[in-house]
Amino acid sequence: MASPLANASVLHPDYVESVEIKAVQELAQDQTRIVQGNVSAYTGGYVMANGERPHVGAVANDVLPFGTVVKINGREYVVKDRFGGNYGIERFDIYMDDESSCWDFGRQYVDVEIVGGI
Repeated sequence: MASPLANASVLHPDYVESVEIKAVQELAQDQTRIVQGNVSAYTGGYVMANGERPHVGAVANDVLPFGTVVKINGREYVVKDRFGGNYGIERFDIYMDDESSCWDFGRQYVDVEIVGGI
């Protein structure tokens, strides 16, 4: 049985319709979009917003649909979690295995490539 959170969106429905759908529609199958990312890191937790257990390779973003692939610092991540604070498309939170890795990563302002074909 799927988790009740599996298809949940933490965002207000009007926000999802006006921002998330627009962000997806702007990308064609063969396009990418670069945003100036405000990237942080987190650890812990028992379940992500998509219903899965947290794991390395997952990233939180309040706008992009679950399953969207993004490249940060040359590494691919998949959007599987939400902040829950209606942050914009430029905010990302990478899951890491331990707290010291999160502190080492800190907050970085880097280009984030949003891969098309979402």
